[in-house]
Amino acid sequence: MCAVYKNALFTIAASFASNGKGGLFTPESPLLHTPCLLPQYGFSSEGGNSFHIHLARDPEPEDIGFHKNNLKGPLYERAWVLQEEKLSHATLAFTETGMTWECSYSMVNSQDPEGMDDDMRLDYLKYATKLGERYSRMPSLLRKEKEVFKAQYPQYDFTPKRTSIYQEWSEAVELYGLRKITFPGDRLPALSGLAEATKDVLSDRFSQEKYVGGIWLYDLPRQLVWTTSMKHFHSSKHMELYQKRIAGSPSRKRRIRPPELYTAPTWSWASMYETPVSWGMMNWNEWGGDWIKLTLKNTHWNPSSSNPYGNLSSASLCVQGMLLSVFVSGKDDPYLYDIRPEHLAETANSGEPVQVVKIGRLVLDEEKSFEGLRDDQVGAAIIDLVPVVSIDRGQNVGGWKWHITCLAVVKTGLADEEFKRIGLGLVNDLDYFHNVDRREIILV
Repeated sequence: MCAVYKNALFTIAASFASNGKGGLFTPESPLLHTPCLLPQYGFSSEGGNSFHIHLARDPEPEDIGFHKNNLKGPLYERAWVLQEEKLSHATLAFTETGMTWECSYSMVNSQDPEGMDDDMRLDYLKYATKLGERYSRMPSLLRKEKEVFKAQYPQYDFTPKRTSIYQEWSEAVELYGLRKITFPGDRLPALSGLAEATKDVLSDRFSQEKYVGGIWLYDLPRQLVWTTSMKHFHSSKHMELYQKRIAGSPSRKRRIRPPELYTAPTWSWASMYETPVSWGMMNWNEWGGDWIKLTLKNTHWNPSSSNPYGNLSSASLCVQGMLLSVFVSGKDDPYLYDIRPEHLAETANSGEPVQVVKIGRLVLDEEKSFEGLRDDQVGAAIIDLVPVVSIDRGQNVGGWKWHITCLAVVKTGLADEEFKRIGLGLVNDLDYFHNVDRREIILV
């Protein structure tokens, strides 16, 4: 799949066809969408570029735009098609309103023949795939990249191209989760071509990137902090797609579990059954050092087939970090709970008045995450938090500002120090962890 679309000159897409018999063309007259040039209204920019005004049929607001993933039609509701879009150097799409040409740098269509051709549309992944580029982790190359960037754009913060690739991958997964897939077991295989191309871009003699169940290990902290809370999508466009999806066929957030086929561990977004995910609460600028609170020690995984980018039969992470037991109670909605320190239980049992101290919020991956975890004596569930990243400027969710993003985990009961993910913990201060020793745990 990766080689077919990556090596094609361009891809022809029957965007408006609802099935394989639909063909390229629509029954509407092309004259309805053919623009009329108004030469007397042309103008030139300061840079010397010429622009012209065209008179065309007034489309719906979302029909014409210059953002990535803007093509419309039944074809683009299918999950398998996303990697075809991303891997193709260029696409000639036959849509309801005429033809559209889209490539790394531009997008033009029948109603807007000049379109837009500038860096705003730059797709780093498509660009790097087309040119066979490699974005290394080698410190000397990263320093050179930063120097070149700062010389050209001194007023902007530097973000390595590798980081842009990881961000585009996560945005692709967000969009992918909103599309239809016939067999839930295809969730990783239907993205395997894009995963292979992404690994090529991120790997060189110095940097051999590793991909496990939809997660890139060299960007592990950011990759782990996905959420099923749709209030935090990166773009309003994704939120609009999500609202359309749930309006058409609302689905509950839940994990894949027996008798369904195991596809990925709980720390992977691919473990969720037909559930969209988001990294919208994460900052993708350059960061590291003290910001990262979790250390990867080793990884074990077994593919379930010969496809190294497909489903897994098992996978685990051995990580070193802090583990804080907390109580979780109350809820504003089925997935958002209050977090308070576990030591308050001693005060409650002593009979003294208890002042409830909220240290954070818990965002659950699925509704059934608390089954069997509630302690009737204190009226709350007991879980553990593992800090992953710390952001100085803080972020806001549900009226709560936090600085520390944690994995919310519980013991599996199958082995010592083995935990599974149930959601994200958003804590407002790292001081709550100051007496907690670092230890190694296994995430499955």
